Amino acid sequence: MNLAPYIPLAGAILNSFFALFVFSRAPRRTANQIYLFIGICIATWNLGSYFLFVVDNAQDALFWARFLQLGIIMGVVAYFHLSFLIAGYSVGRWIGWIYAFHLGLAI
Repeated sequence: MNLAPYIPLAGAILNSFFALFVFSRAPRRTANQIYLFIGICIATWNLGSYFLFVVDNAQDALFWARFLQLGIIMGVVAYFHLSFLIAGYSVGRWIGWIYAFHLGLAI
């Protein structure tokens, strides 16, 4: 029995639960909301990795590779946003444009 495919699946489940736990401590805090989004992005990445291990044709593999990239692309801007909040810098209105740009890249 090969356990390698189950490592990203376990990561997806644990990252989802941990992100929900942090969010549940103070749902109205912006940092917790962004951390929830980061957790979802990481879980998306892990879930895509899991399905890349178990697919049996190229078309499904391409779909899951693109799905995986969605988590990576959106996770970058979320990390940037959270880093600015933790450092105490004002993100201003331009952070919305950065999210929109990354969403355009994902599409």
